[in-house]
Amino acid sequence: MSNFVNSSSKDVFPNDLFGPSRALAALTVTYGEQLVLAQIEAGKMFSDAGIDRMRSALGVQNPEDLVDYFQAQAGLLRRAGERAQQDAENLVKMHQLFSEQVQAFSRVLASGQAADKGRSAAA
Repeated sequence: MSNFVNSSSKDVFPNDLFGPSRALAALTVTYGEQLVLAQIEAGKMFSDAGIDRMRSALGVQNPEDLVDYFQAQAGLLRRAGERAQQDAENLVKMHQLFSEQVQAFSRVLASGQAADKGRSAAA
């Protein structure tokens, strides 16, 4: 009996349990990495813009410079809004793709389990 359990568990356990778990973990890690990279990129863009605006503020020496500074600030806010909208659309696309991949993975896993049950019932 112990021979049967040991030999079958070595063959079945890793493939049936760890294989699907690893595949799902790989999908999740990839999705998480994409989210983190998007956050880092957005953070860098906003940090760079903030530093640029601070440097511009240091250059204000007269009323005309102040007007130019505020006009540039308005342009920055417009671009930041456009960027935020674009980032949101990209995140939605990333999430949809991840969701589709997980659903496809679940269907494959479920069909594999159904086939295994059919084989067990036939044996």
